[in-house]
Amino acid sequence: MTGDSQHFVSADDLRAEGAVQVGNCWERNGSHWLPLYESKMIQQFNHRFGTYEGLDLATGKEVRALPSPSTADVESADFVVQPRYWVAKDRCYQQAPDLKEAQWLLAFRDVTNATTNARTLICAAVPPVALGHVSPRIRLREPEDEITMLAILNSAVVDFCARQKTAGNHMTYFIVKQLPVISPAEFAVARSWCPDGLRQWIAPRVSELVYTCWDLAAFGRVAGCDTPPFMWNSERREVLRAELDAAMFYIYGVERDDVDYILDTFSIVRRRDEAAHGEYRTKRVILERYDAIAKANSDGTEYETTLDPPPGDPRVAHPESSRPRWA
Repeated sequence: MTGDSQHFVSADDLRAEGAVQVGNCWERNGSHWLPLYESKMIQQFNHRFGTYEGLDLATGKEVRALPSPSTADVESADFVVQPRYWVAKDRCYQQAPDLKEAQWLLAFRDVTNATTNARTLICAAVPPVALGHVSPRIRLREPEDEITMLAILNSAVVDFCARQKTAGNHMTYFIVKQLPVISPAEFAVARSWCPDGLRQWIAPRVSELVYTCWDLAAFGRVAGCDTPPFMWNSERREVLRAELDAAMFYIYGVERDDVDYILDTFSIVRRRDEAAHGEYRTKRVILERYDAIAKANSDGTEYETTLDPPPGDPRVAHPESSRPRWA
């Protein structure tokens, strides 16, 4: 963000050159500019968390926090966040040649705080864009494994571990490399409660959480959801995340009493829940889903979601008519 800043251009610069904005990219006479995503623009399972749109920016002035889009914005399948700067696509390809073939990028936030943030490790799937150095990228050999990895890294059980290892304000590579992560070989193992394997159980849940905008259509396709983007539904998202958290606790072999204890250490989440709902609802729902998974496994039956329609169902997707011209 400093050594490469000579390659950053603003919307005013591009407009003065006669470029035309398409979504959150720019084009002119065959030249293209990609948005420069900063870590403050993403949140867990959400690549539309912060936007520079509407901010009055002074030259050289740092922006520590960005306003989040409105509920109406994220409920729109064609709404994209706007960055502060753009980078020429050719320059991005020079820096990262594999970006030409990338369908999406798996990125995490370097800037964090284990004592003041609700979650310590924040990971998101973003379109093939330019990434600032505080939004490091994670690459796996298989795209399908990146979908599962996103669920693992955003889980409460891994976040609990990350919090113990983070003393400062940075989630650095060497910390991420130490985190306990399930081997990809475990992703395909069939269990009674998820007979098709963990990867297939996770994919529709992560897809519904992540694929909420047309700019991540490739993510949905690889996850097996060949539909328009999924509608942003806060109540469904709460259950989807609880199911993923519960599954990760169970796969990691964490006993129920320990799950109870670990969730109590997320004090900020607890305070927010109690202020909004009068109870620690996140904990209650996760424990309910954990118990349901444990019972299904004990009975030798498949886990049954409480969501109707089930996760990743086309009935909770936007209509095809929501497709914008740039998609």
